[in-house]
Amino acid sequence: MMTKSEIMSKLTAGEIDVQEAATLLAGQMVASGANVTMKVSEKGCVTFRGLPGANVRYGFSPRKETLEWLYANRKKVEAFLEKNKAEIAERSAASRAAKQAA
Repeated sequence: MMTKSEIMSKLTAGEIDVQEAATLLAGQMVASGANVTMKVSEKGCVTFRGLPGANVRYGFSPRKETLEWLYANRKKVEAFLEKNKAEIAERSAASRAAKQAA
């Protein structure tokens, strides 16, 4: 992923246009979790909005037991992700931005 200064350098050099720079910068914010919000939903779930890869409209809404399990087993989850990182899909910044705009 490009840094903000790399994106701005490419924009200044004319290698990308303003729209593409905006898309890249928006993707960078999503990937960093800069805009993640949390609230308790009407159903009693914790709703996370702005998580990288989560549904923009509905967010990610696990129940208390799921959050507790994830927290208690975070080392297992981290080990699994590391072991399988080559097979786990990631969305590109452009793909994320296009999906959000739709």
